[in-house]
Amino acid sequence: MNIEISMDLMTDYFYNDFSSLEEIEVYRSAEVPEEWQNEINHQYPQKMISLGRESWLKDVIPSVHEWDPEWKFNFELIWQDRHRRLIPVHDEVVTKRIEQFKEYRGI
Repeated sequence: MNIEISMDLMTDYFYNDFSSLEEIEVYRSAEVPEEWQNEINHQYPQKMISLGRESWLKDVIPSVHEWDPEWKFNFELIWQDRHRRLIPVHDEVVTKRIEQFKEYRGI
């Protein structure tokens, strides 16, 4: 039962990444002088995404697969009350963040 609970709690990665997802969104939409647009609007967010994917593949997935080799992130769990109540934003924001999380973590 402890393994099942641990696998269920992996859903926390979604909400814990909100600040990174918001930062990527801010940098992508920042109004900056044209000569800085590539660096600020493209390169920096892409670097953050690369680091997020690298962390996911090198740290998170190998650790989780030690407990359950078949584990995959289950986005449906986010909507269950035990998880959803911990995410104090509107459903539209959650839906948007799910797509951003998929990109950020390479899922």
